Amino acid sequence: KDARTVCFVAFNKSIATELQARVPAGCDAMTMHSMGLKAVTKALGRLEIDAYSVQSIISELLERDIRDLRKENPVLVKATEDLVSLCKMNLVGLTNNSEVNGHETGLTDEALSRLASHYEVDLNGSREEVFALVPRVLERCKEPRGKLNFDDMIWLPVVLNLPVFRYDLLLVDEAQDLNRCQQALARKAGKRLILCGDQKQAIYGFAGADAESMP
Repeated sequence: KDARTVCFVAFNKSIATELQARVPAGCDAMTMHSMGLKAVTKALGRLEIDAYSVQSIISELLERDIRDLRKENPVLVKATEDLVSLCKMNLVGLTNNSEVNGHETGLTDEALSRLASHYEVDLNGSREEVFALVPRVLERCKEPRGKLNFDDMIWLPVVLNLPVFRYDLLLVDEAQDLNRCQQALARKAGKRLILCGDQKQAIYGFAGADAESMP
């Protein structure tokens, strides 16, 4: 069956811009973040992109000025921010179920410990406080109040199950570097998928990709 709607997902904006000039008429080219942001904007309205949105939420929840928190307990701020990002990338805390497609998604202390250990997140005596704060921050991130960060562009369409334009054919470049959240968005956005990549070349382990990304 012919694909009437086609999109090529590129790894970064410069490649997407170059591809848009090369692909046939009627074929879209964009980044995964651009695709997710379109879905978020359509469902929730235009939001400001703010790289410090998670720090603002930490400040709000703890009722402390973020500058004071960064000065008095920098580990708490950094570790919470890092683990919130890693939870989004790895879909930890996505559901109340313990597993989705064979991957643990429950937001347990054990799951957070594994993330912290695997990605070498420095907890330095703040483990209990950080592990208590991360779930609260994630819940608050599900209700963006005018702001979102780059992780949210991918995560919100998945965690909130937002409507995403579904292409007949979605081609994904550098698929070995997709983390689990990006994989979930690709599955929402394409009826058929063509994944281009090299499973021996995954270099974005720090961003949630791993050697099993292609399989």
